[in-house]
Amino acid sequence: MTKAELIERIAKNKALKGDVTKKAVATVVDTLFTEVRRSITKDGRFAYPDFGTFEKRKRKARRGVNPQTGKPIKIPASQTVAFRPASALKRAVGGRKK
Repeated sequence: MTKAELIERIAKNKALKGDVTKKAVATVVDTLFTEVRRSITKDGRFAYPDFGTFEKRKRKARRGVNPQTGKPIKIPASQTVAFRPASALKRAVGGRKK
């Protein structure tokens, strides 16, 4: 799903009864993801019940190989974001049966 498709689905949601414009929905979606990013950056994590948790994780420095030359290279330490899905999400996509 793309951002435009998400905005379209939210704007057409029956619970909103057509009272919200696509522009307003786009503003809310942009704000939501900005706040998620801020939370991960500042607090190191963002959790949403029944969906999952985004966490900032450290990657250690390691050795790698340049695929073009085959020569060894040093890959510096870095930070990344990992996602751990909640049990409800796993069940919804068929990952766990209960």
